[in-house]
Amino acid sequence: MSDADKTQSRRSFITSSLAAGAGAFVTASLLPNMALAILDDKKKVIATVKISDHKELQEVGGNILLEDTPVGDILIIRSGKDKFSVMSNICPHKKCKVKVKGDDKIECPCHRSRYTLEGEYKYGPSKKDLKRFPFEIKDNTLTVSGS
Repeated sequence: MSDADKTQSRRSFITSSLAAGAGAFVTASLLPNMALAILDDKKKVIATVKISDHKELQEVGGNILLEDTPVGDILIIRSGKDKFSVMSNICPHKKCKVKVKGDDKIECPCHRSRYTLEGEYKYGPSKKDLKRFPFEIKDNTLTVSGS
């Protein structure tokens, strides 16, 4: 092996070692953040509601407003016989507070954007759905989760 080959081999070895070390460093520094992201992705309880405690939630179109939760006010609507919807009560257009109108729609009083009881945009200036929150129902208790 000539001196040029040895130099090239050393150079290749050092380059490969540095690349492997940098890759190990990046991976090791990301692992704690990935673990936190996985933990954060698990259910972070925002609110719980015992359905039978609220007569408003006994009929389709019935709703309650949970105020001052960690994510702001939350609107819970009985949108079907065995169906509920959980969403922000803030219109994405101009940040006005929406209201449930009858048993079939949600309306923004500021500019008349309308939404379904599931928070889906129907028409008006908003053009976006209301922010929805994941939830589950178990043993007559609705648990809202999210970030």
